Amino acid sequence: MAPKMKRRGQAVTVIAVASFKGGVGKTTTVVNLAAALLEAGKHVLVVDLDPQASLTIHLGHKQPASIPLNCSHVLKARADGLRSPTLADTIIRAPNAPDLVPSGFQLADTELVLGGDLARTFVLRDALAALRHLYDYILIDCLPGRSLLVFSALAAADSVLLPAQASYLSVQSLILALQTVIVAKRRFCPKLAILGILPTMVDSDDPDSRQMVEYVRSSLQGTLKVFETEVVRQASFGGSSVAGRSILETDPGSAGAEAYRRLALEVIAATTRPAKSDGGAQGAHDGAPSVQLAVDGANRIEQMVTSIGPSDGASAGAGEAARPTPVIQGTHASAPVHCPFLGLGNGPSAQIREPDPLARCWASGTAVLVDSRTQEATCLKEYWGCPRYINGSMVPRSKPRIGVLGRLLGGLGFERRR
Repeated sequence: MAPKMKRRGQAVTVIAVASFKGGVGKTTTVVNLAAALLEAGKHVLVVDLDPQASLTIHLGHKQPASIPLNCSHVLKARADGLRSPTLADTIIRAPNAPDLVPSGFQLADTELVLGGDLARTFVLRDALAALRHLYDYILIDCLPGRSLLVFSALAAADSVLLPAQASYLSVQSLILALQTVIVAKRRFCPKLAILGILPTMVDSDDPDSRQMVEYVRSSLQGTLKVFETEVVRQASFGGSSVAGRSILETDPGSAGAEAYRRLALEVIAATTRPAKSDGGAQGAHDGAPSVQLAVDGANRIEQMVTSIGPSDGASAGAGEAARPTPVIQGTHASAPVHCPFLGLGNGPSAQIREPDPLARCWASGTAVLVDSRTQEATCLKEYWGCPRYINGSMVPRSKPRIGVLGRLLGGLGFERRR
């Protein structure tokens, strides 16, 4: 049964729910926010963009491999210039549940198919275009981390919602999530709005959990929105996923269900705009914060986690205060290694793990040879603080030095195999 047609002129909002870290309640948020929006009378589509198919499973489809069509088939077809199958062909509908574009293990190979072609970043956006008039909200469940699929989701979205578990490590990963959004805004989607940061798994009996939420709120005041809603840690969330339903169905009077109802009201208030006279969608794009606000927010959180977390002075004598690790140009001692945009050949898929004279920076979508010393100092150690990576600049920090053999091989299009 197809969803009811919306009234002409109603706006649709596409929301990517993203996190650099897994296990923070991202899929739980998609399922239960969608259920709360349905309860509020909205037409909702959810898109599972995670090869683990957690959203698909949570909505009751316990064996994703048995589903004949999923989003990976559509993305691959569009990347090859084919018109079918479409996302409409994949939609699964069920009573009292949002419409679902399912995922499957095949999605793990989709990123290889998309390759390093920046134009293919928009295949999901283009595929969703035919469905926008049918729904009030389209929620995309992104896979954890930073990848071409995540960038495809951000390019397709009007706004991004960032769940953050009320824990020190999760708040650290929020910095990386914001850096991902910054890159997307500068390279693909300048109008992408940061809808808000959602505190999840909040334990009211744990002072550290409560304090972490307050730290985030105070750090981001005046920069990025933190939802008033806080999702508590609750055992019945696990029961709802086993049942293949939302917590609004399995435990409707619970604190968790009420939290997602409040979140739905916040989302509706934040995304409701007067319809354009031409009937086009307006949505959350119009309130997009500047890149600088996102940068400021990331820097503030980083300063906060640096000041309260372990530091190099932790082993100092009892009479000597521990000194926090200094924050320098957005880098941090805990930054992960190896830039995902550092690679060989036609894109970052041919990744390297040590300095290589033929290595290229693909942060701007155009190959830029990177000096081996720069690779060793930044690209393979603290990549997310790199100005090239954050700004999408095509100007290397230092002049590449690749030698005669390197220039010859590079000019001939050879890539080094490992």
